Amino acid sequence: MKAISIIALIFASIAMLIPVGGPYIAIFCSLLAMISFRWEPTLSGITFGINILNTAFLSPSLVVAGAAVKAAPAITASATALQAGLNGVDPNAATAVTSAAAAGDKPSLYAIFIGLHIAAFVVAVLIRLIAGSPKNKEAT
Repeated sequence: MKAISIIALIFASIAMLIPVGGPYIAIFCSLLAMISFRWEPTLSGITFGINILNTAFLSPSLVVAGAAVKAAPAITASATALQAGLNGVDPNAATAVTSAAAAGDKPSLYAIFIGLHIAAFVVAVLIRLIAGSPKNKEAT
């Protein structure tokens, strides 16, 4: 399991340098760290820390993608109103329908990615607490 935790640590460090795919690689590394946390809690904990810092502060692609998701209903509403205005229809009727859909409360993409890393860390700690640390087999 030491190899898995080292691979997770290396890929988590590389994921910091990759702009768009980095957060997805970080999620994969968190899953690897969750698997190896029982045997190598130090390396896996460092991997979790790198992944959380990477996703929280070094991922502008998540902020851009989140802004695009939040702006999509407004863009759709504007395009619908423009099309309705060009067709001679009242543009206010079209925007009233789409503004209700834009007001929905969805969790942000940023919160989902951070939540995945924290949930993997909590699960890893719980597995370590429930199963305990593995016993070293000493040669007699």
